[in-house]
Amino acid sequence: KEGVRRELAATAREKEVVRRKLAVTAREKEVVRKKLAVTAEKLRGAYKTLEKKVPERTKSLELARVKEEAILLSIGVGLLVTDEKGNVILINKTAEKLLGQKSKEVVGKTFSEAISLEDEGGMFVPLEKHPVSMVLKTEAPVTQDNVVSSYYYVRKDKTKFPVAITATPVILNGKLIGTIK
Repeated sequence: KEGVRRELAATAREKEVVRRKLAVTAREKEVVRKKLAVTAEKLRGAYKTLEKKVPERTKSLELARVKEEAILLSIGVGLLVTDEKGNVILINKTAEKLLGQKSKEVVGKTFSEAISLEDEGGMFVPLEKHPVSMVLKTEAPVTQDNVVSSYYYVRKDKTKFPVAITATPVILNGKLIGTIK
């Protein structure tokens, strides 16, 4: 009987140690649960704030974009904007009138497909000598003075008119993202 009593006492002590460890673990879990509940509440608050701020910020950015585009479209000289691959992304109203082409006819095409450019001899300017190509290759501005003496654009109706061209790179965060001509 004494041996059984000792075994039961030892088992009881072991169970008490386990019970205490479980109690400590339960308290730790409760602390973690409370911290998680506080964090979840903070996240809910942050989410609600973001839900309000995102549409406001989106509207603000869209307004800024529309304003900048309106300024570009309103400039009194013909303006053509390309992406880094030479695809036309914007043409202003003045350029539309000069070229006899609407924006929807030009945007999405490469600059060389969209508008024909000739030199003073009536020869089409080769792609590698086109100011936009040169800017895309060198990332440096190109003016008519350092290329040829005269350029002519060919309108949709095949009439020609002389132009003074300046093509410049558009750099964002040190990276070429397009050109303006």
